[in-house]
Amino acid sequence: MKKKTLYMIGNSHIDPVWFWSWEEGMQEVKATYASVLDRMKEFPDFRFTSTSTAFFEWIEEILPDMFEEIRQRVEEGRWELTGGWFIEPDCLLPGGEAFVRQGLYGQRWLKKRFGRICRIGSNVDSFGHNSSLPQILKKSGMDAYVLMRPRLDTPVFRWEGLDGSSICAISLPGEYTTWFYEPTKENIEKTLEASSDFDKMVCCYGVGNHGGGPTKDNIHSIHRLSREIEHVELIFSSYTDFLKDLDKTDLPLRRGPFERINVGCYSIDSRFKQANRLAEKRLAEAEFYLTFAKERLGRWMPEAGAMERLWKAVLFNQFHDTLGGTVIYEAREKALAQLEGACAEAEHIKALAIQRIVNTIDTRENSAEGFPLFLFHSGDGDWEGYVEAELNWFCKAPLRLMDPEGREVAYQRIYTETKTRNYHIGGRRRILFW
Repeated sequence: MKKKTLYMIGNSHIDPVWFWSWEEGMQEVKATYASVLDRMKEFPDFRFTSTSTAFFEWIEEILPDMFEEIRQRVEEGRWELTGGWFIEPDCLLPGGEAFVRQGLYGQRWLKKRFGRICRIGSNVDSFGHNSSLPQILKKSGMDAYVLMRPRLDTPVFRWEGLDGSSICAISLPGEYTTWFYEPTKENIEKTLEASSDFDKMVCCYGVGNHGGGPTKDNIHSIHRLSREIEHVELIFSSYTDFLKDLDKTDLPLRRGPFERINVGCYSIDSRFKQANRLAEKRLAEAEFYLTFAKERLGRWMPEAGAMERLWKAVLFNQFHDTLGGTVIYEAREKALAQLEGACAEAEHIKALAIQRIVNTIDTRENSAEGFPLFLFHSGDGDWEGYVEAELNWFCKAPLRLMDPEGREVAYQRIYTETKTRNYHIGGRRRILFW
């Protein structure tokens, strides 16, 4: 009788923010990766799988020698790169542009530092998965995906997106963390039971959430269990090897989103969720105006170099526990400050870009008796509707509004932002026009 094979995936799901702040998360990444490198020296058959390029960026900044050692292990094939994104975000709440940026910055960084991109997406702890992900993953260079929540009734399947893009998806039949012998054994048994129709399956082990990674006890437990469970072969492996060996010809096909567990995560802390959406909007607007300015000036403004940093601040704070509202108050306040800081800096960039755009336009010929009023629209396509504009204009002076062809435009005078309408003194006027 042929033995069933379990591909044992050494990993450590790391929450950079949860019951702790991001500074402690940085420390847990450092400690986890140091432990992983030690285990690789002690156990020649041990392999490790990781996600989130944000963690690698931390290590490169604070421990360049450790990063170089990690790079060598990746080159050897003992350290598997999965995820391909900057962080493991909530996979329901962020906007589409944010998901694309996760792949853009994650894959570009991996290509630059490791000479390769990631082929397997991974979000094992996110509370749901939207139906656009197959398309986004596929176009980001990934053709497989690993998830765990919610628990699905088939561990491996084809997941088809809204545009027809299809990827191979693994819904972990067991847990992503195990600590000691008994939990490791239970996870193996749970995996075997949930994947009875497959002759091979993945099974994760390692201490997670607050980091830790595979321990000596984990590895000794797997060696011991490989002797005790006669009908199963346990091998230290990777998702890459499992997918390479898997027969994918008759996998079931699934469509649509997988949602959702932890329902409260989608109904609490509206202020933070609003700040997240506003930050996405502000960054998209800033980039629009930077691109507009480039077309007018023939070169990028120096502020364009800040966009990746600002986007990464937003992406980091879209981490599933942060955006889901399950982190401690201190961590939430720091995250909110970072989102609001990104909004403020994006507004600054937008204002500079607008000034530089209008400075390229000579309006003297058409505005001898007045001054130009520029209207900007950063959305898609043409726009039509009411506009409010507040002007510095002497209250008793007449005001005519003309279109570019010299036709008069009707307007209505309304209250200024100060909620006053003083006809005798002052120099502010707010108008509404079509």
